[in-house]
Amino acid sequence: MLNLNVGCGLRNRGTDEVGVDIDFNCKPDVCANMEALPFKSDTFNQVRALHVLEHVPNIVSVMNEIYRVLKWNGEFIVEVPEFPHWKSVADPTHVRYFIEDSFRYFEGMNRLPGFKGSFQILKFVRGDKGMPTEGNLDCYMRKN
Repeated sequence: MLNLNVGCGLRNRGTDEVGVDIDFNCKPDVCANMEALPFKSDTFNQVRALHVLEHVPNIVSVMNEIYRVLKWNGEFIVEVPEFPHWKSVADPTHVRYFIEDSFRYFEGMNRLPGFKGSFQILKFVRGDKGMPTEGNLDCYMRKN
């Protein structure tokens, strides 16, 4: 089972995944921009993006790339700070805010213009990696 961690940073790494980050200083397995992932289509069983999407200027391009490299029925796990919690607005490098409905623009008929795929939302979890930490929103999706 091959897993991908986009925007892996220094701390958000699992031992069973390929870590990708744009910052060489994080010492990722692969240094790359998320808008042009250097992997073949349908490569990964799971993609994780933990506290990454709120920093991405072109969300549609990134979501298209994640969809492309994810296998059919593969799982996409996202963790973001949930608006209006202070974590969502305090960091000056955040370029967007997220609520549950933000992810619905990547499923079914309500897709954003330019998004080429369709995810099925499986569930939302509030907390931090299963812990009851205030302010985080996890979204579990499947590639359809």
